[in-house]
Amino acid sequence: MKKIYTLVFLATLFCCAAQAQLPQITLTQWPSNSITFNLPLLVTDCGDSRKFVVQRDGHIYIVDSAGNKLSTPFLNIQNLTDYTNYDEEGLLGLAFDPDYKNNGFFYVNYTGANGNNPGPTNIVRYSVSSTDPNVADPNSAVVLLTIQQPYVNHNGGNLVFGPDGYLYDGQGDGGSGGDPGNRAQNKHQLLGKLLRIDPHGGVPYGIPVTNPWANDTTHAPELWSMGMRNPWRFNFDRITGDLWIGDVGQDTYEEVDYEPAGSPGGFNCGWRCYEGFHAYNTSGCQPQNTYQPPILEYKHVIPAGGTTAACSITGGYVYRGAQYHNLWGRYLFTDYCAGALFSILPDGAGGWKTDTLGNFNTNTFSSFGQDNEGELYLCAHNSNKIYKITSDDCKPVAYILQHDSVVLCSGASLQALYGTGLTYQWQLSQANIAGATNASYAPTASGHYRVIVTKGLCSDTSNEIYAAVCPLGVPALNAVSEATIVPNPNNGEFGLTIKSEKSELLSLQVYNIFGSLVLSQQILVNKGTNQFPLRLSNPAAGFYSFTLKGNDAVRNGSFIVK
Repeated sequence: MKKIYTLVFLATLFCCAAQAQLPQITLTQWPSNSITFNLPLLVTDCGDSRKFVVQRDGHIYIVDSAGNKLSTPFLNIQNLTDYTNYDEEGLLGLAFDPDYKNNGFFYVNYTGANGNNPGPTNIVRYSVSSTDPNVADPNSAVVLLTIQQPYVNHNGGNLVFGPDGYLYDGQGDGGSGGDPGNRAQNKHQLLGKLLRIDPHGGVPYGIPVTNPWANDTTHAPELWSMGMRNPWRFNFDRITGDLWIGDVGQDTYEEVDYEPAGSPGGFNCGWRCYEGFHAYNTSGCQPQNTYQPPILEYKHVIPAGGTTAACSITGGYVYRGAQYHNLWGRYLFTDYCAGALFSILPDGAGGWKTDTLGNFNTNTFSSFGQDNEGELYLCAHNSNKIYKITSDDCKPVAYILQHDSVVLCSGASLQALYGTGLTYQWQLSQANIAGATNASYAPTASGHYRVIVTKGLCSDTSNEIYAAVCPLGVPALNAVSEATIVPNPNNGEFGLTIKSEKSELLSLQVYNIFGSLVLSQQILVNKGTNQFPLRLSNPAAGFYSFTLKGNDAVRNGSFIVK
């Protein structure tokens, strides 16, 4: 069992901090008071201003940038799924391919129609229409994976692409109660697990070589983490890459599980041996300290200020929008029965602080949603309404995505968080740059940069970062005719090949997807072909860029850690 962190939450969930210091949350019906949906359970985006609403009845609708719900569904697979017999069946997940703009692929998770019997889980790839970007091609279905379900409940169903570019799928333990088949602990079954597959790596899919049991016949190779009852829902922090999982409990406790960015996977969260921190059915189980504990559990009690007892966690997102400074970095989640909105925030001492941000007791919240700007939504199952989460905070968030020192070449830009209705002013050495008033800015000189973001009468100033700007218009290194990294992608062990016309001392910098420097070294090349090992220390999977600098120019490239 690989364990990086053991994070134990010692306080109770419903013990609140001083309410005056907490964000005051308002739920505003979206996109308007007159528009409802049928069994909504997800709001997401494909990389542009449109929002896609997933309905459990098999429909996906588009809401355009003007707030109009398009009358023709983006996808209608109602005839393929059975959502009427039990409220945990139907169309349960949607994820757009990271390269959707170019390949038009998206993926859905649904339970198939099977009369009164449990329908199997299907993970299917579709393509957008070649003639209409607002409609999918219904004949483009490619089935990646089918999983038989023994019962109608605990189907999981969330689909998310991770920062590593792989597709993650959450599977419940197969249903009934108490996991009678002990499937969550069965290493050869896919139920009760998080799965990670490479939809581009084979037919119908590939197994990432860095999956914890990719080459271990004692486990199904698709497994990323195991020991879950019903992960509803899980998501990655879009800034840090941390993974947050809301796992539904049995009779007494709900839990939040956490995997830090760069984790190698292989976590066993302990179900059915343990429910939260507490023993449930330990027959045949290992000692408790061999399992990964949650960072938080809460009991099925009435939360402070509420009227209904909690019963089933609805996992959410870490807020990374630009509109509300007092929500920044909070993991928001709710409970299907209690209708309260909760948050988890690092306490600054290696632990976690939890707060109740509001009680909305008349709602059964089936799921959260997130748009392209990082703003969050709640889907209300009972009223068929969707709400946008807003805060009382006037102060926006000023954050430069390249939050550490960075080298910018070929006119590359610094990028701040974008939010509708916000204004921007970039500064060099704390002096305003004339005309630099967009969310992005391409520096023309090296120096210390920051951005001021304003919303109404309120503003926020980012931290300073140092941007080293390559000379514009200078050709690639005269000495170096070629610089390549192979194999690409790979798991962190690469080879750097440099072809040079003369001997020269070069400077190599490698940056991760967030613009953080992860490697800096000097390389002495000789005339001809030079080969060097390139090793990153415990790298997180994802996209990396490199800069190779000589006396008067720069060569850039990129590679992927699997």
